[in-house]
Amino acid sequence: MMTRKNNWTWGQKLLLIALIITLLLFGLNFLLTYIANRIIQSADIVGINTKTNRLNLHVKISVFPYFKLGFTGLEYSYKNKPVVMIEEASAHLSFFALFKKRLHIYDITIDKGVIDLTNFPKMTMQKESYPREHSSSEEATKQHKELPPATLKTVSENAFNIDHLELNNIRIIYATSAPPLYFEKITITRNPSDSSFIMNLDGQLAGKIISGSAGLYPQKEKFLDITFSLGQNVASIVLNDTHQMLQGNVRGSFSDPQTIEQLFLIPTETLPNELEMNFLLTNNKITVSPIKIYFPKATISANLSQEGTSPINVEVNIPMVLLTTLSSSSSMISCPIPNLMTKLLKGFNTHILFITESQNQQTTSAIKTSVSVEPSGIKFDNNLLPPGLEQILKTCFDYQLQDEDSVVIYHF
Repeated sequence: MMTRKNNWTWGQKLLLIALIITLLLFGLNFLLTYIANRIIQSADIVGINTKTNRLNLHVKISVFPYFKLGFTGLEYSYKNKPVVMIEEASAHLSFFALFKKRLHIYDITIDKGVIDLTNFPKMTMQKESYPREHSSSEEATKQHKELPPATLKTVSENAFNIDHLELNNIRIIYATSAPPLYFEKITITRNPSDSSFIMNLDGQLAGKIISGSAGLYPQKEKFLDITFSLGQNVASIVLNDTHQMLQGNVRGSFSDPQTIEQLFLIPTETLPNELEMNFLLTNNKITVSPIKIYFPKATISANLSQEGTSPINVEVNIPMVLLTTLSSSSSMISCPIPNLMTKLLKGFNTHILFITESQNQQTTSAIKTSVSVEPSGIKFDNNLLPPGLEQILKTCFDYQLQDEDSVVIYHF
């Protein structure tokens, strides 16, 4: 009986082994993806899938040829109304960095998304008070201050890094009565050599071109440089890091107020032509001075300062004719200040001094009204402000702020 001779060479055997390993790795990709999606479908993910919240997506996990996480068809809805929809997203990660307790993401890409802020669930607050432990807090603060800046920076960089983020074709619906914002591309790139970040964005709103750029340079004197344009409206922020303090300025030129009205729903008559402000930040003091806001008929001048835990002091010089016009505008019926900002101003106890020109042409004396914004509410030392402005201030600040020792927890 003749025996069959094995003609397999070592090269063929190695090729077969490599093929089997490759198939096993691709099979591992499929297996991990299958397990992840079964878990998502069967589990209540951190309370997201409830009667009012619903999250749907298909996860993709790949460990070969490189470590990659992603998903397709993400849909998050609240009360059967779409909030976030993303067609596809992926992240390329360093697999070996995980063994060093680091998360290094080479790039994140998000394609074709819609974010509807009008359907976003509103947050409610629940107050839970805890006694403040001054000794441990002070000790933690002391220890934090004793850490060298280089050490803090090294820990942060080693723990988490993202080299590149790209968002393509993103629409943001922020109001039912306004056209959506459309961003064709937003990119954020990190330079490992100096830990700087560069952001660029391009988009449009109602046919107007939106463009912007921002640079964050932790190791340079010019720490932050931002420029944003919407049509013919341009705004910029520059922040310089010099001698343990931050100096900066904000500039804005609004040559196309109609576009601003479309975006923020603010009537053009209440919009300035230009604004400028300079600010200085040290370890425990903030100074913003001067602040100049230029309107066609008049100019508002102001300054702001705050030190340590002292109250915020604001002085506003404004002509009475302009004050009356702004306060009577239909756009100011509700509070124009974000709720988080009102809490900040109330928490620090803000003192505002309004100085206005006298309506009496025979005298040059000014009318002064002092406004005190406190955790318990708002107080006026007289009733000389225009009724419209006084009502706006009450709408923004006439409520009881929660205790400063409370922990505010947000619930959907």
